[in-house]
Amino acid sequence: MIDIKFLRENPEVVKENIRKKFQDSKLPLVDEVIELDAESRKTQQEADDLRANRNKISKEIGALMAKGLKEEAEQKKAEVAAGAKRLVELEEKEKELEEKITKIMMVIPNIIDPSVPIGKDDSENVEITRYGEPVVPDFEVPYHTDIMERLNYDSIVYQTVHSHYTYTLGIENNPKHGGTASINPEDFNVYGVDFWPDSLVFHVNGKRHFVYPRIETEQEGQFPFDIPQYLLIDMQLGGTWVGPVDSTDLPVEMEVDWVRHYQWK
Repeated sequence: MIDIKFLRENPEVVKENIRKKFQDSKLPLVDEVIELDAESRKTQQEADDLRANRNKISKEIGALMAKGLKEEAEQKKAEVAAGAKRLVELEEKEKELEEKITKIMMVIPNIIDPSVPIGKDDSENVEITRYGEPVVPDFEVPYHTDIMERLNYDSIVYQTVHSHYTYTLGIENNPKHGGTASINPEDFNVYGVDFWPDSLVFHVNGKRHFVYPRIETEQEGQFPFDIPQYLLIDMQLGGTWVGPVDSTDLPVEMEVDWVRHYQWK
């Protein structure tokens, strides 16, 4: 997600970046989030001033009580009470504005790296390096890991381990081979998996969701994931799991904002 300070100071850079991604429908979001940010900072400043004033008056009340000026102290207490009511309103407004800003910021795309070529679709990609030639096997891939599968308009995703052990032998609950996690269908969501020697750890939006461990078993193929893997990002239309294609839903698209791979050294 773009830093709000960067967006505030460089709105035209952010808009140009949106144009480079051919997502012009998102251009109004930049001005909208700037307005919300200004309102949020104004609200926060008023709330901070009220808190500072409350602390100041509280000290004054103590001094008045020490001098026996009870009536003046009660007036100050009434002033604090009035400020407290306004402070509650401001804190609720702060929370509401923060949620709105975050929701919009999740939709505004990150800044493209200067090395990335600009293109409308994958037909305009520039190949940097190729290792060997792409091969489509004439048999079903015996194992793979679904970092994320989403079915139609679901508000959940599936994260699943498929292997000879789970698929061919049908052992899906020793250990449990998958799970679901809630997402926000209208925003970008972040999915990940950590490959460890003894487990696969799945994440959704920064939270650890599901762990598939290596276990002691006499059955073969329980944990075939300790070798190099391919990363595939694709969409499927039709099929036994997805169901028939409704032509009124076409065209469909999957938008990927970024992909990262980390390796321990």
